[in-house]
Amino acid sequence: MKTIPSMGVDAGYDDIYKTILIDTPVGPYFEEFLKTVGSEEGKSMTEVGTILSETDLELMKNVMKKAWLEDFYSFTQSIGGSTAEVMGHVLRMEADFRTMMITLNALNTPLASQSSQGERNKLYPSFGYLYPEGTSKLEKAWNEGTVRAALESCGAAKHVQLFDQVKAFYDAESRGKDGANKSIEDLIYVELGYLYELAFEQQMNYGVFYAFVKLKEQE
Repeated sequence: MKTIPSMGVDAGYDDIYKTILIDTPVGPYFEEFLKTVGSEEGKSMTEVGTILSETDLELMKNVMKKAWLEDFYSFTQSIGGSTAEVMGHVLRMEADFRTMMITLNALNTPLASQSSQGERNKLYPSFGYLYPEGTSKLEKAWNEGTVRAALESCGAAKHVQLFDQVKAFYDAESRGKDGANKSIEDLIYVELGYLYELAFEQQMNYGVFYAFVKLKEQE
């Protein structure tokens, strides 16, 4: 991925996909990223080349992660049965957690401003327990108060509880004080561990393989 920005894009960004990534598992998601940045009104090849720079790798990874999550969720639901039930819950929670992480990490940055919220909002997965009502309200959130109000308004009690535990971390005045040393990533790491363990409680589903790999990653 780090070699892509050094390539010329004069022939079009589709050529990068066809030349390098078409035969790799990440190919379709990189194509989705290119469509996302290339479909913006007035976007030229020169500007796309700027987005494919070293400084924009985090944006690239987040857009591709969103595309992968949505694709994987659709695949698990097409299987049906216990797999769709178990994996549906796991991935919907992962999507919600990702939405929360993106929102909170954007606080006190230019991405939370009204002029830049579009850049942040396009990273939100288009499924989950928060979607669409909660996601729609989070798209307008710009500080701790509006984030909590958005979560509370859609009845996301678990999400509100997590937010209340870490809100001090994202408050510029409280950061560094006692009780403000845990980020949303720290809490989500623990919550996901519990979530993956629950996948083993149902028999005859492929979700246990996903959960096993994810738990091994946490070791």
